[in-house]
Amino acid sequence: MAVQAIDHLVIMFPDLETAIRDYTELGFTVVRGGSHPAGTHNALIAFADGAYVELIAFERRSRRASAFGPTDTDCAGLWRSPIRLTRSWRRF
Repeated sequence: MAVQAIDHLVIMFPDLETAIRDYTELGFTVVRGGSHPAGTHNALIAFADGAYVELIAFERRSRRASAFGPTDTDCAGLWRSPIRLTRSWRRF
């Protein structure tokens, strides 16, 4: 079966509060989500067609969080690169 549509995209950040602030400043409406048993928490950006972007981060640093990639401020450019991609979404 071919993929017909994208339900949602997940973008992981080292800090959810920073992600919420950055995406809000870009003009998106960001709604806080909740916490998950795996130790993550999220916020959502919904679109009119039902698709959404999930901003997600670990609530605290752990070995499990480190397995997902860099979480220090030296890698801020890598972590923030999805923001540049989403600027074009505002045209839709």
